[in-house]
Amino acid sequence: MNKKGFKIKVSVIIFWFVVIISFVLVGSAVHLKANGWQLNYRTWQLVKTGMVSLNGEPRGSKIQINGKDYSQALPAKIRYLLPDYYDITVSNDKYQSWQQTIQVQSGKASIYPYITLFLANPEDVTVPESVSKEKIQEDYLKQSQDLKISNEEIYWNDKFITRFSQKVLGAITYSDNNHIVFQQNDEIRVIDIDGSNNKLLFKLNSFQPTPFSITSNGKTIYYLDQDKISGKSIR
Repeated sequence: MNKKGFKIKVSVIIFWFVVIISFVLVGSAVHLKANGWQLNYRTWQLVKTGMVSLNGEPRGSKIQINGKDYSQALPAKIRYLLPDYYDITVSNDKYQSWQQTIQVQSGKASIYPYITLFLANPEDVTVPESVSKEKIQEDYLKQSQDLKISNEEIYWNDKFITRFSQKVLGAITYSDNNHIVFQQNDEIRVIDIDGSNNKLLFKLNSFQPTPFSITSNGKTIYYLDQDKISGKSIR
């Protein structure tokens, strides 16, 4: 075999060797990723990834991870996340955003199925004749029966939820049983059941404790404000 022929043969062997090695490496990488494994470039170690599952309303809300837009909208399953803490934000026009710092653990899923965005500026609604002062008071008692207020603290089914810097005047369980609507001073506010995402819904015209209730679909709140029945659309 002449020198030129030998070089061609060696080049062909090297080419196919590179192709085979590349195929094996790519195939292995795809297989590992499909099974939740990924290379952590900070430590150069192969680690099992985790997942964050987000669901709630309104659908189509934008998702950001550590300040960067995510390709999917609510609902979403964010896969192949390296174990770490992630700042997740869910936002939508005209709504208050939802924020959570989520710890992703190796091989586990962090699930948030009841994300609810509330209107930034709740709108006044017409109060139907069926909603009376007695009806609001009755519903308030029903919707607050699982809650206990101790000055600045709220308990749900005897489980401590959160402590505020100001006294809580009243509280009810939201219709999905994963939020609490409460009054402080002249403000009606809402928090997640874990005590996060404390958001102002609207202000009253009085600092006096007042009964309020949420409709079964969670979209409307009725309340007494200076002995007048009022209603607002909060979603």
